[in-house]
Amino acid sequence: MSKTLEQILGSVNLLGLIQGVTQGIPNPLPDGFMTVNKQVLGRTGRYVRVQGQRQTAKLVAYGSPAVRTGLKGIDEIDVMLLHSFEEQMIDVLTLQRLRQYDSYEVQQLGMQEVARHAANFAMKFKNLRIAVACQMLNAGAVYYDTDGNLLPSSAGAAVTVSAQMAAGNQTQLNMLGAGSIISASWATATTNIPLQLRNLKTAFLKLTGYPAELAIYGKNVPTYFTNNDFVADYLSRNYPKATPYLALNELPQLFGFEWIPAYTSFFEDQNGTNQDIIGDDTVIFCPRPSIEWFQVIEGSYQIPNSIDIRPEQFGVASAFRTVYGDFGYSLPAASPPTYTSFFGTTFLAIPTVPNALAQADVTV
Repeated sequence: MSKTLEQILGSVNLLGLIQGVTQGIPNPLPDGFMTVNKQVLGRTGRYVRVQGQRQTAKLVAYGSPAVRTGLKGIDEIDVMLLHSFEEQMIDVLTLQRLRQYDSYEVQQLGMQEVARHAANFAMKFKNLRIAVACQMLNAGAVYYDTDGNLLPSSAGAAVTVSAQMAAGNQTQLNMLGAGSIISASWATATTNIPLQLRNLKTAFLKLTGYPAELAIYGKNVPTYFTNNDFVADYLSRNYPKATPYLALNELPQLFGFEWIPAYTSFFEDQNGTNQDIIGDDTVIFCPRPSIEWFQVIEGSYQIPNSIDIRPEQFGVASAFRTVYGDFGYSLPAASPPTYTSFFGTTFLAIPTVPNALAQADVTV
């Protein structure tokens, strides 16, 4: 008689734990950057890259045939999704507590210990999703070393997953090839920051067809606003805008942008060192999250559904089930008597219109 993994482990549902765990590292991003937009079989994904339309329709004589026009700025892009898969062994004592059917208290201790291990283990995969989304916005790419460890930058990278951003959308933002938008450092009090932001809005819309609405910023940016002559003059004349700025010590809705502090974003690397993701002088300009330009794609993985021996080859298929995105399961081991938990995920968070990101260093 076959037994399901849930029957083997009693009421401990590992898949439920991995999907319901609380986030471990700060997530400064709006929910739309974490929302799954598409699920695909396996780890190969495809998305459609669409550039915004800025042309106007042609004039024709009334009653004449329609003028044929082609599809503009639409490309199908194949990508390999990120895949993580790790295992963790539960100790013999915890297994004994789980099997102690004549003592409710002891069995509960075993279940609580399993839940604690599962939650901590699953947290790594939730953290990965947050870190990847933040890094894609910050650099247009994510980087891994030869051991599969996520890196804070391209230094030492053996694997790079890139959205292929244009160089003009980075650093000083020469987006249209007509000169840098960040033409003077924001650390200088006399820099006309409001003018640079107006120029950015215009260039962004011309380049992509999408409006720049969000400004995701590092920790030094509010200080640059405080010390800037043009910003101070504006706020002194606009008390409703100045009030939340002074009260929260963060930037309010200002100059046509929603300002989002992201300097709390970090992850702990394999050496136990906290790595910041968003630079102190960085501002990332983008539209509000939408499936039109930013997608979170989940792939699938086969996990065991039961533990038994099947006499026929085709019957083996029913011993597995397909899970999209995050997955988790456990298998018993004989030496020593215990069980091993497996956790993993298959996904990718990526800007499908990479030029819909402008990643500025405002002090260069």
